[in-house]
Amino acid sequence: MKRKSPWKNCISAALSLLLLLPQSVKAAAERPENAPAKGSDTASALPVIERNDEKNAAYPLEEISVERVLIGLKYDRQALYEAYFYNPSGDGFAIGAYDADRVFHASLESESSTLTVYPERLWRVLYDERFSDETSAKSFAASRDATVVSIDGEYRVVYGYFDSSWEAEDHIRWYGIAGRVWLEERIAFYDGSGKLVYRCDMDDTPALRAHGGEKSLTWFDEESYRGGFILRADDEKRLIVINVVALEDYVKGVVPYEMSPSWPIEALKAQAVCARTYVAYNLNAYEEYGFDLTADTMSQVYRGVNGADAVTDAAVDATAGQFIRYQGELCDIYYFASDGGATEDGAGVYAADHPYLLGKLDPFEYAVEFAIIEWERWLDGDDIGARLRHRGEEIGDVIALTPEYSELGNVIAVSYSDEQGRTVRREGRESYDFLGLSNCRFQVESYEGGGFYFTGRGWGHNCGMSQWGANAMAGVYGYDYQEIIGFYFTGAYCA
Repeated sequence: MKRKSPWKNCISAALSLLLLLPQSVKAAAERPENAPAKGSDTASALPVIERNDEKNAAYPLEEISVERVLIGLKYDRQALYEAYFYNPSGDGFAIGAYDADRVFHASLESESSTLTVYPERLWRVLYDERFSDETSAKSFAASRDATVVSIDGEYRVVYGYFDSSWEAEDHIRWYGIAGRVWLEERIAFYDGSGKLVYRCDMDDTPALRAHGGEKSLTWFDEESYRGGFILRADDEKRLIVINVVALEDYVKGVVPYEMSPSWPIEALKAQAVCARTYVAYNLNAYEEYGFDLTADTMSQVYRGVNGADAVTDAAVDATAGQFIRYQGELCDIYYFASDGGATEDGAGVYAADHPYLLGKLDPFEYAVEFAIIEWERWLDGDDIGARLRHRGEEIGDVIALTPEYSELGNVIAVSYSDEQGRTVRREGRESYDFLGLSNCRFQVESYEGGGFYFTGRGWGHNCGMSQWGANAMAGVYGYDYQEIIGFYFTGAYCA
């Protein structure tokens, strides 16, 4: 299976963007000349889209075996000191672990409908005695109401749980124990009554799942998820929370947050196949954290089942098991909100040089009205210079800015110059994204004093499928999801 860096995989979330639009974004734009007119006579003006599934039927299909995916819900700065889980059915939880094949194995059951999990620091008394066999250690421990642990290959005996080191030291002095204070760091599970249910080493990766199997629901962080959860402690002793979910259930948790459920069903189907393909191509993209993808726009937005409805679920079910392919192989796909008139080659955005990621004029978007067609932004040269220096570039305040355009009119590189004649050239999305610009389809004017005025169209990175374009293709012009995929991913198809 192919892999790629997660930093090249940021996908625009259309609905999130609509909620976060700056006031400078304009609500309408002039329809470009290449846009077919609406109405009953549009058929003759529409591009002919070849059905690539029939064209590529002779190619063998790459085997794609993805039953479950691991999605990071909380990690890095979002990692938790305490995680709360609730089973709305009231049937309780199983606690155990997932194996290398992502199959859950229960080791104990809890009838409590709530579980609270957190990293726990406990101080204990460690006796000086060392034992070569477990039997002798247990005999020593039994007379002291203590427990046996293994440390560096030896059997040792520890006593009690204390809330602080000085309490453990007091116990040692009071009872004249030959021993020392020992800090034990664990991940602990407590039920709704505050009773300890399970405790394991901090280095372990325990898991929980609501009774009823992987289709059962669990409330976590105000969202409802199917599947189970893996808990991992990071270097700061906080919890990384990972949702282990069946592939199709995951896709059902992506589609309604990347496209509105009110959109045409064929657009939703195209989104479903994109989401499914994206996760399959990028398995283990966040291996250092122990999961495949994030649940935010660093990957693609996923929030469980709360936003799903019958329409979005139907779009997923209708395309179940289908991926975007090129000559039978799984594709490296991208999508975004709006291209403003033309998509761009993958090589010009992410250095993703694939034959199916070819930019093209997009005649469809402007057949529907939406709020992210045009944007504008003003930046000072000292601000731009500071942003470049923050990224390790040796440059002063920027006094000149020179974009380089592709044949499609998108920015694929920008050169920045300062008063000393130093120039920094950045390519692809990195050439402008750090400025906070909305996409690569823009013009720039410079002003005396070092100011720059940017005006652009579209929202996102312009590589792959335009979500608003898919909306128009399905809702205005009647294309199906295979044709939408075929237009935005040259020579690709769903299978």
